[in-house]
Amino acid sequence: KEAASAADYLFLLFFYAVAVGEQGQFQQAIDVLKEGRSLGLKAGERYSTPKVTNSIGWAYQELCIPDEALRYNTEALEMVNAMLGPGTSNLFEIESQTRINLGENYLERGEIPKALEHLNLVYENSKKPEYFFVRPRWRPRCLLTLAELWLQERDLDRAQVYLDEVAADGWTDKFPYRKYQVRAGRLQGNIHAARGRPKEAEDELTRALERAKALGNPTQLWRTHFALGDLYRLQARTNDARTHFHEAWSVVQGIAEGLTDQELQDRFLQSAPIQEVFVRGGRT
Repeated sequence: KEAASAADYLFLLFFYAVAVGEQGQFQQAIDVLKEGRSLGLKAGERYSTPKVTNSIGWAYQELCIPDEALRYNTEALEMVNAMLGPGTSNLFEIESQTRINLGENYLERGEIPKALEHLNLVYENSKKPEYFFVRPRWRPRCLLTLAELWLQERDLDRAQVYLDEVAADGWTDKFPYRKYQVRAGRLQGNIHAARGRPKEAEDELTRALERAKALGNPTQLWRTHFALGDLYRLQARTNDARTHFHEAWSVVQGIAEGLTDQELQDRFLQSAPIQEVFVRGGRT
């Protein structure tokens, strides 16, 4: 830390925080990112500071705390907007990821028009040549979030269109595509379920669960277990549903145990999505 420049230190810190966050160690990720944000603000480091700031927002969103996530993501977007101009195409990735973060925040809050404002802008920008910088990392994430939004709104055809675009762009086994494949499989399974195709839904969700287990990402794991549990619940397959709800709750408990900040742990456990997991899998 003492030998590195602020830019180099924040660069390394960002990747470390994302790595531990992807393993469900969100307390460590948030603590490290907040340290980096403070250093970046003090040093006047303009590129990496918004990146670590929107990553704090990402971590809070992973913990189902969209209000706190919204605060950091809004701040990050303001930082980026203050710098955008000629020769700043490397900032478009940060802008795009931050807007996707905001889209997810507003989606969880049920503010669909605001979510679409950010997600549609990223989608249109992804078609522009100047938005070339690491586009394959953020474009599929935008498409997946749009598909999730339209599934939530029960527009299944539109959800499928965006999901098909993800597949058309292609996959690799590199980060973050393996996580995106889990999300895509879960989405496809949920679309099949909404269309009244339980066998196809079960097949897709089972494959998504196997990918989630191999990946080891706790957020994707509990969400996929919960999706399978919900599918079985609607089919009155009580034992199968209970098994997956319990598994989802077990993963959630593991995340919660790693949150040493009691207030943060309480907010996570009291959030609406986690309370739903508790009701289905934690009380019996």
